[in-house]
Amino acid sequence: MQNFPLNILSLPVWWYSIGLKIALKNAEQNFSFGVKKSGIILFARHIGEPLYGDYTRTGRIVSFFLRLALTFFKLASISLRGMIILIFLLSYLVILPFSILILVWQFLPAK
Repeated sequence: MQNFPLNILSLPVWWYSIGLKIALKNAEQNFSFGVKKSGIILFARHIGEPLYGDYTRTGRIVSFFLRLALTFFKLASISLRGMIILIFLLSYLVILPFSILILVWQFLPAK
């Protein structure tokens, strides 16, 4: 934790400095892993090549549209993954003030 003295008063400073840096690094690694795992870059690079070595006109047309459809679905999957990662990052930013607000609310007298 880089020798940061963590206590109840320094928690917000850590949360939005070191903790946010760790969360952003984790999010970037998670997204890049998803891009590599999906293989969309490889699909985009070889979109014009026929599948299974079928160099006939029909084989090339079918291969192109099949790879185009697969690239679309892979792009949709990566976009969904990115949105979920973004939601987690936004919730990371909001959860500390929200939890402090709820804690303060618990100590207010009931009406």
